[in-house]
Amino acid sequence: MKRLGLTLLLLAGCSLAERRQGPENDPYTRVQVGEVVPEFEVTSTDGAKTFRSSQRVTGALLYLLWSECPTCRQQTPITLSLAEFLAENDVELVCIARGGEENATQAMAEEYWASAGNGEGTEAGLPPLYYDEGRRVFDLFASQGVPRLYLVGRDGRIRWQAVGLAPADNIIQAVCREP
Repeated sequence: MKRLGLTLLLLAGCSLAERRQGPENDPYTRVQVGEVVPEFEVTSTDGAKTFRSSQRVTGALLYLLWSECPTCRQQTPITLSLAEFLAENDVELVCIARGGEENATQAMAEEYWASAGNGEGTEAGLPPLYYDEGRRVFDLFASQGVPRLYLVGRDGRIRWQAVGLAPADNIIQAVCREP
């Protein structure tokens, strides 16, 4: 019963993000456009790659998700469909699944990443999925509400952010906007 209550509470946080219009009005957002991205390090679900926010030479689109969030399951294919466009524009796509059940995160990785590109996953140009055990990374950016997207410039500053479902056009416009 406790687990059901916790799941309902977490899903409510997920749906709250879907209803909000923007992070500037979001009481749960901890970083804003113009601020330097917090320093963090996270390892991919397969253990093969580590991303360090302080060691970048390109821009980055940070996609923070929760594997059990229905809105995140809508956002993930949208975001992954932009992987090639982002790479062509010198923007690294960094997908970070926050806390929750590690098995659910692994299942999501298999569902979206392994099935993309005819089963080629990251070999098809998709980025690895990183697992944020204990929400260390997520808590630097917000206290609740997913999905979240943060476009980080080469200077390490947040140039654009979105909370909730973000259409591909909005992401493309943000990347194409002058810094």
